[in-house]
Amino acid sequence: MSRKGLRIQAVTFDFWGTLYEHREAESIRLALLRQRLELDGDLWQAYDHAHQLAHRYWRLEQRTLSTARRVDAVLDRLGVSVTPLVKAELAKGFEEALLQMPPVPVPGAHRLLQALRERGVRIGLISDTGITPGRVLRAVMAGDGLLPFFQHCSFSDEVGRAKPHPLPFRHTLESLAVEASLATHIGDLPETDIAGAKGVGMRAVLFTGVTGLQEGADHADALLASYDDLESALRALDGV
Repeated sequence: MSRKGLRIQAVTFDFWGTLYEHREAESIRLALLRQRLELDGDLWQAYDHAHQLAHRYWRLEQRTLSTARRVDAVLDRLGVSVTPLVKAELAKGFEEALLQMPPVPVPGAHRLLQALRERGVRIGLISDTGITPGRVLRAVMAGDGLLPFFQHCSFSDEVGRAKPHPLPFRHTLESLAVEASLATHIGDLPETDIAGAKGVGMRAVLFTGVTGLQEGADHADALLASYDDLESALRALDGV
C-alpha cells in the first residue's frame, strides 16, 4: 500500500460483519441454561425474549444491555429463581460461549491491517457488543493475531454508549489523537456505522462483503466489497 497521495491518518473498523464473519453461540448458551437450571424442553422462547429486550434497548437507548440483565430476563420469563452464584456462572458462560466456537476473520483482514500499519496509519475498532463483551472479543482478536494491530478498541459495553451515538467515535478519535476529518470508519450497517461516523465528521465506508448491501447505503462515502479494494477506496475519498 503506497504512501503517495493518501492524507488519511486513521482507519477504524466495526467488528461484526466487517472485521469478522457473523457467528452465533445460541446452542452453547441454551445447553448451559438446560444444564444449570436442570430444565428440559425448549428454552428458546425465554432466550429470544431477552434478545429482543436487548435489541430494543440497543436501538432506542443506544446502549448495550449487560449480560447479567439478559440472564435476569431469561430467568424471569421462565419463572425460575437461582442463587447469585448460579446467576453469575450463567452470565460468565453466556459471555464466553463464543470462545468455544470463535468467529472467523474476514478474508484479507490480516493482510490489510499489516499494510495499514506499515504505512503509518493509526488503526482503531469501534464495536457494538451484544452478549459477548469487549474482553472476550479482544481474546478472539488476540487468538487470531489481529489485536496488536489496533492502537485502540472501543466496545459499547465499556464505553457506555452504542453506535450511532457520537461518544464511541469521539472517544476513539481522541485515543488515536486524530481529527475526525482525517479518519475513515469502515462498517457494515448504514444506520449505526455510517450515520455515526459521518455524524462526528469522519468519512464512512460501507463494507458489503459479509452482510451485503443494506438500505441506506447511499449515505456512505464509498462501498467496499473486498479488502483487496480498500486502497483504491481510500484514494477515492482523498480525491487523488
